[in-house]
Amino acid sequence: MRFCWEAMHQVDPETALEAYRQLIRMVRGSGSPPERPMFQLRFFESGGGKVAIAGTTTPLLTPCLLCLSDEVPVTAAGEDLRHTAVYFLPAIINSSFTPENVRDRIAEPEAFREMDLYWLRPFLDAGRLLLVGPATGQRIQELLDGLDRELTEQIGDFWPCRSRSTFYELLQLISRIHDNPERLEPADAGGDTEIQNVLTYLNAHYHLKVTIAELTGRFAINRTTLAEKFQRATGSTITEYLADIRVRMACLLLRDTTLPVSEILQ
Repeated sequence: MRFCWEAMHQVDPETALEAYRQLIRMVRGSGSPPERPMFQLRFFESGGGKVAIAGTTTPLLTPCLLCLSDEVPVTAAGEDLRHTAVYFLPAIINSSFTPENVRDRIAEPEAFREMDLYWLRPFLDAGRLLLVGPATGQRIQELLDGLDRELTEQIGDFWPCRSRSTFYELLQLISRIHDNPERLEPADAGGDTEIQNVLTYLNAHYHLKVTIAELTGRFAINRTTLAEKFQRATGSTITEYLADIRVRMACLLLRDTTLPVSEILQ
């Protein structure tokens, strides 16, 4: 479906613009999602919090991406969590796409030769969180800011074309991340709310010096009980969990920035 100037003159312009507005919507923070089911991109920029994907709650390690199809419910919360959601229908990419036929066609090997379908693969995956490095995260935020400006200000006759172009660039970047991922496989607290809160705190403060004494005081839990419950829920000690996060983030920094190794190790 084309929304540029030439195509808009083939039908009533207001009709074309209203159709376009139904295809994509952007929500910052805790804004209300659209009522109709849509594909969604979530970018968790910074802070700590939790995300519930299809009823399963997971602590967040930011910055990270979450791409979901229209069938997967998701909610996110956190006191200092900064995140943006982009909701869209596949028809914004190709007017012949519907959520249903995209799911059918993308399973066909020959479909991967079609760039339009290629861009939608991350949204039909298992809904896993994808870690991104700081430089990539900054570029994602720039594209989201640009998309937000175009959709909000709607300056001139060509804002649908500009917003769609920015969205395409965003999809292209996300597809590259999806193809070469640093997947975040978060620990499952097994329904233990206390350990879930500890994991959320560790994910938000891994870059600081976190001590067991600090955790026991903050969460009002005995040192031995904390160690036993954490080990049982995650399969690792707190020290091992923190080390794993720090190694993951160090790898991202090495790959995604030009920072010297000595600075990354600090």
